[in-house]
Amino acid sequence: MRSLDRGHLYQACCVLAVLFILMVRSVVADDSRRVLILYGYESGRNDTIGIDAGIRRVLRSEMPDQLEIYSEYLDLQRFPETAQFDREAVYLHDKFAGRQIDLVIAGGSPAIRFLAQHRSLFPKSRLMFSGATESPYIGLLDPKVSGVTNKLDPVPTATLALRLQPDTKRIVVVMGNTPTDKDWQVRARKDLAVFTPRINIEYWIGLSTSDLLRKAAELRQGTIVLYLGFGDSFNALVRQLALAAGVPVYAEFEDYTGLGIVGGSTSTYDEIGRDAGEIAVQILTRHASGIRVTPTSTDIVDWRQLQRWGLDEANLPPGTTVRFRPPSLWEEHKWAVMGAVAALALQAILIAALIVQARRRQRAQAVLELQQQELAHLGRVSLLGELSGAIGHEINNPLTAILSNAQAGKRFLERDPPDTGQAGEIFDDIAADSKRAGNVIQRLRALFKKADAQLEPVDLNGIVAEVLQLADRRLLEDNVSVTTKLASDLPTVRADSVQLKQVLLNLVVNACDAMTENKPGDRSLTIATSCEDKGFAQVSVSDRGSGIAAYVKERLFQPFVTTKSTGTGLGLSICRSIIEAHGGRLSASNNPDSGATFSVALPIGGHRSQTVTLRSEADVRIQTSS
Repeated sequence: MRSLDRGHLYQACCVLAVLFILMVRSVVADDSRRVLILYGYESGRNDTIGIDAGIRRVLRSEMPDQLEIYSEYLDLQRFPETAQFDREAVYLHDKFAGRQIDLVIAGGSPAIRFLAQHRSLFPKSRLMFSGATESPYIGLLDPKVSGVTNKLDPVPTATLALRLQPDTKRIVVVMGNTPTDKDWQVRARKDLAVFTPRINIEYWIGLSTSDLLRKAAELRQGTIVLYLGFGDSFNALVRQLALAAGVPVYAEFEDYTGLGIVGGSTSTYDEIGRDAGEIAVQILTRHASGIRVTPTSTDIVDWRQLQRWGLDEANLPPGTTVRFRPPSLWEEHKWAVMGAVAALALQAILIAALIVQARRRQRAQAVLELQQQELAHLGRVSLLGELSGAIGHEINNPLTAILSNAQAGKRFLERDPPDTGQAGEIFDDIAADSKRAGNVIQRLRALFKKADAQLEPVDLNGIVAEVLQLADRRLLEDNVSVTTKLASDLPTVRADSVQLKQVLLNLVVNACDAMTENKPGDRSLTIATSCEDKGFAQVSVSDRGSGIAAYVKERLFQPFVTTKSTGTGLGLSICRSIIEAHGGRLSASNNPDSGATFSVALPIGGHRSQTVTLRSEADVRIQTSS
């Protein structure tokens, strides 16, 4: 029994839940809103498309939930027969039977006329209209019906035309001959009378297509065409008329812009739809009535037609909308332009940074060059300091000879009679010895002098001979025997003689130092010159010392690398910088038996003197001077 009661209770709960859900759905359904938009024209027209989009956008924005929108296109303008009105009424009655429509919007005069005649289709629906001129059918709908009216006024369009063409003397007004057109003719004549008698206004009404196009083609400067035609035939004619006319054509309908007319003053279809949508929201939410709105007019022109007729855009009223203007480079390629500008800006920044860096590098390089020149000079001074004994001997010999000859010459002159013949020979010896001493001093001054290297054709064998003279005393003191193997017919090399002497002298001194541990009879030095096949002449200095240690071989020419207890480690580094600045190369290798060989290779020939600036091992610059 208890089990049965529980089962009945469960079933009752399920039934109550289903009823509750149905009640909720019914309440939600009753709370929804339905809007029907009836257009008296066919679908696909610019005006109906623009107005419908504007209405829907506002309704969806203001009432996004529980709103259904229907659009029907009755095509009553092309089929105005009463039977067609009745067929459309039956169709709508059957389609929307059982659906409560909260608001019906009549779009255009034909739809207003239809709704006025078949008001019984939607007895409980609220009504409004959009995009229609003042019509007696509006009053038949409801005296307080709300809506958006089109104010057809040709004056603003004519004013726009006269601003663009101030020399106009004649306005030709083109209109149709339908009943609607006849009413419009009366209003147009009254409104356009404000331009007379300054402007002659002529009306072409109900002309055939051929007559209209022929007469329009005959129009000349000083005349404009104001197109106010109605009906499908005239809508189709606007493009033909604008193309055939010999003067600019103006009209006040938005969708005519782009068909060849210059432009006109009109309310845009989007604005009409927006205003209609806002009125619909007020009717649905606040049950408002009697709201009438006339959208403001906007001057719209076709940029292409301004160019076609040579009309000055500066004469346009402020706020004019110019359509069909070719997009500017910025409008068409905004992101590409921004990217290009950004790339150029980045490139400019990089170029500026590189310029600053290059200038800093040049300044640093100049300082480095000066320091290297100072270092090279210091190397020569240090080297000459090591050879001070040899240099003193080199100068002392001619000075001693001069003193001895002077004393002997004095004795020859004191004889009675004086021995002038012997004295003359002695004086010649004195002159030769003084010249020899002067040459030694001149060579020393050249080595001590600080100056940019001057590349000139130099006899490599002659340089070797001079270096051996400078080092003669050191070689004697160290018991070093010298063997020279100088190539005959050796071509000249491009070099600075002072710096080249410094390099060879440094190599000779290093060779002597390398053989200090050898027995006196095993100290030999070989200097050889030769000519390579690749346009270089070579001089090599070979010793019989201990050779180049393996641990220092890879770093031999780097600064501050030395095997001498009293060495600075700068000699070979300076020598290599000097030779590379000359466009040559300095290399070293161990001999097969003992000792090491240092080789200097320099470019052959050269007929112009050149200024060489010492730089780092990886950066050499030769400046040619005339």
